[in-house]
Amino acid sequence: MDANEVAVLMAETPALSGDATLGADSAGKNGLVGEMDAFFLAKTARSPGWIALAHTGQAGNDASTKLLSTQPAEGGTGGGHGGALEHVMLFGDIANNMMFDGWIAVVVCVIMMFAGWTVAVVKYIRLGKMEKGNETFQKLWHNVATDLTAMDLDNPEAAKSFGGKLGSSTVALLAESPLYHVYHVGSEEIRHRLGFGKNKGQGLSARSIQAIRAALDAALVHEQHRLNKGIVYLTVSIAGGPYVGLLGTVVGVMITFAIIAKSGEVDVNSIAPGIASALLATTAGLVVAIPALFMYSFLNTRIKGVIGSMQVFIDEFVAKVAEFYPPPSEAGLTVPIRQIRTPEDAARLEENRGSEQAEILGSISHKKA
Repeated sequence: MDANEVAVLMAETPALSGDATLGADSAGKNGLVGEMDAFFLAKTARSPGWIALAHTGQAGNDASTKLLSTQPAEGGTGGGHGGALEHVMLFGDIANNMMFDGWIAVVVCVIMMFAGWTVAVVKYIRLGKMEKGNETFQKLWHNVATDLTAMDLDNPEAAKSFGGKLGSSTVALLAESPLYHVYHVGSEEIRHRLGFGKNKGQGLSARSIQAIRAALDAALVHEQHRLNKGIVYLTVSIAGGPYVGLLGTVVGVMITFAIIAKSGEVDVNSIAPGIASALLATTAGLVVAIPALFMYSFLNTRIKGVIGSMQVFIDEFVAKVAEFYPPPSEAGLTVPIRQIRTPEDAARLEENRGSEQAEILGSISHKKA
């Protein structure tokens, strides 16, 4: 009684070949009357220790809570790797339970991810080349900016290499520079309006300068299109990836509940695999969208920087054109494209100016006399 030995009956257990009656006689009368939580029937006799252990485990008191104690598993931090591996393996189990509609959403997400990441890598490499080309052009522009005619405008082929002064590697680098493309458009417009070198001394009117600026703005728009080419794949991945995954999840959950309603069995073990596989589609959509968002923000910032440098260059170029190519009516004389004086010419000019001043002073003194 209560795990304590009360009495001992030295007798053999009869063979149970028929019905067994608890607390009754052979006629089945005078049986046990009362409530019973559990009844165990064993083939062999149990020891008092076994009975005491079973009583303590089922008592539900402090002694039963102290009967068994748990400790952390041995092996240090190695269990963390096992847990991570187990989580990865769970994705395989979830994928095995995924339905056909879920796989369609996952395949679409994978295609968008491949397209977006490919565009991001290619655009990153191209922007690096463009920025290097812009740096090279800026160094050359500081030398050209003091004299826009340092570039041979009469020869289009030489104009592409700044008068033939640059090597092939530098020319290949400038070919990727948006600033050089805009500059080349402006130089071609100047060369065209100066009659391909026939009217170098005429200068440019205000209308011609406005027309050159319009051509530069058109070149800017063209370069913007070139810079933003392919970025739409990243925006589609950002905007469409989560929705495609959500569609796969909604359809998967709907089919799961339809199967449960048809079978009539409401069991967690039957619901959980279908819902988990449906949620895998949403996970795939987020995996597509989140990295694409970061890549788009990074590339878009660099593209805006390149566009801003082109806008500043256009303003500077137009200002230089207005300064170096004024119309003759404003300057009062023709404007040569390039004025070069040797030391002998400069000395001869000063000598002529001195003799003219001496003649003027002599005539003034003769008139006074």
